Amino acid sequence: MAQRHYPEGDGRDPASGAQFYYHCHRDGGEHGHLHLFLPATPGAELTHLIGISLDARGLPIGLFTLNRWVAADAWMPAAETIPLLERFTFLVPDRHGSLGTPLAGAAESTGSPGAGSSGPDSTASAAADVSGTPSRQQAPSQPDPLLGRWLTHFLIVYREEIAVLLHERDACLERHAPAGDREAALEDRALEIPSSRPIDWSADLAVIQAAVQGQIQAERRRRQPRLSVIIPVLNEAEAVRRFSPRWQALQASGAEVLLVDGGSTDDTVDRLERAGLRVITAPRGRGGQLRCGAERATGEILLFLHADTRLPDGALELVRQGLRGPRCWGRFDVRIDSERRLLAVVSRAINLRSRLSGIATGDQALFMTREAYQTAGGFADQPLMEDIALSARLKRLGPPVCLRPPVLTSGRRWERHGVWRTILLMWGLRLAYWLGVPATTLVRLYR
Repeated sequence: MAQRHYPEGDGRDPASGAQFYYHCHRDGGEHGHLHLFLPATPGAELTHLIGISLDARGLPIGLFTLNRWVAADAWMPAAETIPLLERFTFLVPDRHGSLGTPLAGAAESTGSPGAGSSGPDSTASAAADVSGTPSRQQAPSQPDPLLGRWLTHFLIVYREEIAVLLHERDACLERHAPAGDREAALEDRALEIPSSRPIDWSADLAVIQAAVQGQIQAERRRRQPRLSVIIPVLNEAEAVRRFSPRWQALQASGAEVLLVDGGSTDDTVDRLERAGLRVITAPRGRGGQLRCGAERATGEILLFLHADTRLPDGALELVRQGLRGPRCWGRFDVRIDSERRLLAVVSRAINLRSRLSGIATGDQALFMTREAYQTAGGFADQPLMEDIALSARLKRLGPPVCLRPPVLTSGRRWERHGVWRTILLMWGLRLAYWLGVPATTLVRLYR
């Protein structure tokens, strides 16, 4: 039993000339091993590529090379053997199970040293004799096509390790060659396995699976609609100092980040450029700056962010998920950055009002598809209420996506002017705007 080859006559692929057999012996932790062969050219003698040790479960636990006398093969140095690894191919079944041509079945050719060769732990009953001629003729059986597929891909996964072992094999033979006589080393019966190494199949498979998942995620990110983040700035040096690392992170994640400067007189622009962020200029006025940024943006999704507002973690993915359904625009809940309890109440009131009215403000980080932005007419070139006006038009296209993870916006205006005074001012400005007072007039009161 320990001298037989499985399958009978060896498994072969007539197209590539690839050939293998399994040798069972059940010594120690190794149940047996696979031997893989390939001719250097069509019709040539077989060259032994690698041995694969398997445990009782059939899982690979090691790799090893053979000395020439063991397999009686057409031995070649590593530099010539390694290219053969890419040619070792068994036909792979398609999803219908069709192979196109038989996986194995060509008649065994005479004078093929590896066709019935033995492993390092067996005698020559099923092996080539000392002249290299097979001792018997057998019709090759057809192995399970999935086995051929597994072998093909195993050599792809472990190609680098096998190449190293082949070079180590050659180095070992050189060390054992008396007076540089490699032929003597190749026939040295005391040297059967010149190189070997254990493998941890489970660990290696986990690495492969992680790499594949990484590629899948990268492809998903590549296919995701590009998102442009547009941030108007005007003398915002302090905000740039605080938030530029976050803007850089957005940019590193693949988003397009555009800072639209309205004519800053401090070092806002210098700070942004030193941070590697893209800056464009526009006439002063938040509506006009936002409009200019939208015109220059290339993303399929537009997110408008105030310079003193911080997005929650994972905000871009939340936006993409929110717009995968039928809705075409949305906003985040807001939390005012302050220790004053009254401003926490104000934050909840803003979020509730926005849900009930379907109207959102710029502090809530408005986002929308480019198509929705263009259909709604975009931001008006006005200095105030540009966000209220746009969200009112977007509301006609459908209700907003209301994302609960809050953006954190600055409470500096509330604290500087007083909470109740600011509330009354905001409500008064909005009422006046709805009654038809021009934004150019209202902005003087806002400042």
